[in-house]
Amino acid sequence: MTVVESSRYEDDRFDAIRFVRETFADEDRPTAIINQANANVLNRVLQELSVAGLSVPEDVSVLSCGTYFACGTYFDGELMSRPITEMPVMPEKLCLQAMGLLVSAIEQGVKIKGDVELEAPAVKLRGSVAEISPGERALKVASR
Repeated sequence: MTVVESSRYEDDRFDAIRFVRETFADEDRPTAIINQANANVLNRVLQELSVAGLSVPEDVSVLSCGTYFACGTYFDGELMSRPITEMPVMPEKLCLQAMGLLVSAIEQGVKIKGDVELEAPAVKLRGSVAEISPGERALKVASR
């Protein structure tokens, strides 16, 4: 996997038009975008992909990774121009697990060095990520 991270532009602002034009200008363009911004930014990127003649997920997959709030997923309450597959990050749940390990180390003397508990991702499939078949070219990701 090759990761191409977007940069901030003038006045530390993200420019969706520039991002899409620069990132998808050549033939060796990314096959996926992993979004870590709000719905407004992602809507602008989706609009610019459309202007550039790129279809989601046919030409580029789009996945959003964001914080899961107690009230719902990352995009709850935000208007999206189209459904986007999400993989919410759940800090409350992860922090509770980390604190539990720390407390057991302090109070019970449990050795936690190297202790790892993996949490299965809570992916919400919404059709914006294409499936790949064996032998397809390597994934190149643009992260915003």
